[in-house]
Amino acid sequence: MQRLTNHSAFVGVLRVRRRVGADDIVVHYALRPEGIMRSAQELEAAGASQVPAQAAGQTAAGAEGQASVSGDQLHHLVVNPGVNIDKPTNSEARMGLAVSKAVGHAVTRNLVKRRLRAIAREYESLLPAYTDVVIRAKPSAATANFADLEQQVKRCFSKIAQRVEAAQVSDKAQASEKAQGAGQAQASADSQASGEHHASDKAQQ
Repeated sequence: MQRLTNHSAFVGVLRVRRRVGADDIVVHYALRPEGIMRSAQELEAAGASQVPAQAAGQTAAGAEGQASVSGDQLHHLVVNPGVNIDKPTNSEARMGLAVSKAVGHAVTRNLVKRRLRAIAREYESLLPAYTDVVIRAKPSAATANFADLEQQVKRCFSKIAQRVEAAQVSDKAQASEKAQGAGQAQASADSQASGEHHASDKAQQ
C-alpha cells in the first residue's frame, strides 16, 4: 500500500467527512478522481444519457477546466478535493496515519504506526481501487493489542468497500431510472406529435 505523502491529499481525505469507526481507530476515506470517473463511465454504459460536470459539489484541486463528475448521480461517491486531477495515479489504495501526542510518547506513537502500517498492507485488497484512507488512532490504540487492531482495520476496510459498492449500485439504479424516464417521455412526445400530424392531415382532407 502506498503512503499518502501529499499534504493536500491527506487533508482532503479528512475534509470530505466520510469515515468508519472502531474501538481504537477511525478510518477516513475518499476516492481519487480516477475512481469517480470510472464510476461515471459505468453509469454511461448502464444507460445514463449525460454525466454532469461536478462530483458531489466538489472538484479536485487544480481541476478547473477539466472534465470531472457530478454529484447529481454520484452523490455518495465523494472525490478527494486535495488530489490534482492533472496528475493521474495508479489504482492502488493510499494510506496516511494520524497518531497524535494524545496516543502517547514518541516510542508508543511509533509502535502504533508500525502496527497500523503492517495491518493496512495485509488488508489493502479489501479497499476499492483509487481509494485514499487516513487511519486516525484514538488514545486507546496505545494499549490495544495487535490482534484487536487487526480486526478493527479489517472491519473498517470492509465497511468502506461495502459503502462504495452500495453507492455505485444506487447511482446506477438512479441513472437507469432517469434514462428510462427520458425514453418514455420521448416516446410520449413522438406519439403526441404523430397524433397531431394525423389530425392535421384529416382536417386538410
